[in-house]
Amino acid sequence: LLVAQSGRASILAYDLGTGAGREFAVNLPCLPDNLQVWPGRGVVAVGCALKRTQPFSVLDLLAPHPWLRRLVLRLVSPATLSRFVPKYGMVLFLDVTTGVVVGSWNDDTASVVDVVSEAYLDEDLGLVFMGSWRNDWLAILPVNTTSFPALLI
Repeated sequence: LLVAQSGRASILAYDLGTGAGREFAVNLPCLPDNLQVWPGRGVVAVGCALKRTQPFSVLDLLAPHPWLRRLVLRLVSPATLSRFVPKYGMVLFLDVTTGVVVGSWNDDTASVVDVVSEAYLDEDLGLVFMGSWRNDWLAILPVNTTSFPALLI
């Protein structure tokens, strides 16, 4: 079982048989949202709710201080906060066994999709469906099934 820790930019793996947990992927370049295993590709597709910015990220500054996050959210509405978050569409691909980043799809101009909550691959149709918590529409993109992870945009 994989669990996304959005506020910590990491993913945990739990063995349901033993109950043991371990870090699967840490210090990701985004805040992971939903996870989708693509068995035919041997990867976990990670929808990126928000991209972490370098060298300074307000998200990273607030992450270790839950009380400060709560205070900020009480003082400033989520709608106002979202205006200060860069729009950047990203899906990370992690090796299904090691958690190592093996690829990504990036829309740095946010011209196709600005936030990705989940990416679902339909191999038969050759399409990727990308949903978002920010948008009320679904992005449907053709995928190059021979040269993964290339999108046909």
